[in-house]
Amino acid sequence: MSTSQMSKSDPDSDGAVSALDDESACPSSQLTAPVADGTSEEGWKLPVFDAPLSPAKALRAAMLKQRFADTILKAQHKTLLDHGDKADPVKMQQEKERLERRQREEKARIEAQIRAAEAASRMKKEIEVKKQREKEREAARVALQKMEKTVDLEQNVDVLKELEMLSGCPLSYQPNFYRNVPETEGECEALFGSPLARLGLFIKDDVEDEEILNVDGEEGEILI
Repeated sequence: MSTSQMSKSDPDSDGAVSALDDESACPSSQLTAPVADGTSEEGWKLPVFDAPLSPAKALRAAMLKQRFADTILKAQHKTLLDHGDKADPVKMQQEKERLERRQREEKARIEAQIRAAEAASRMKKEIEVKKQREKEREAARVALQKMEKTVDLEQNVDVLKELEMLSGCPLSYQPNFYRNVPETEGECEALFGSPLARLGLFIKDDVEDEEILNVDGEEGEILI
């Protein structure tokens, strides 16, 4: 089987390749164009998804292919006219229609790649926005917790001031106020501990209760 018959039996073969196969009987010195030249569709294909690309790079590659699609089609038509079998207009028309059909399919594939790249880019942006939003919410939650602690401290200070007004004596720790106070009794020492203890609200030791119970007294006598 000759090379020209093989090219006719393969309708999906490239136009430039089939046209050059028909002229294979000519001397090799007359062949000035290579089989896979710059106008071949296979030579113009860009490896858009040969390697994993980021959504932005994939979108840019697909848009570049879409931008130069018409230029590729014109170059293929020119190659077909220059190297095609001009003696067979039917075959020339078939090759032209095949190129146009493959170009339409290529455009549809490129548009699908663009849509997929745009969707991936939108999804990436949404994920970044979601992460940023969660980060801001966490920062706001931490700030709110700090604010609540500050409010609790301020409320405690206000309560302490009210107790000082009711008791008529300072309840907060003041070294100058307690410096000259003699520690004659254990209760006075306890009064210097906390504001409630200074108001007389403190728990006595169990030892004192036991001493009271162990004191001998007559029946019916009230011990003070």
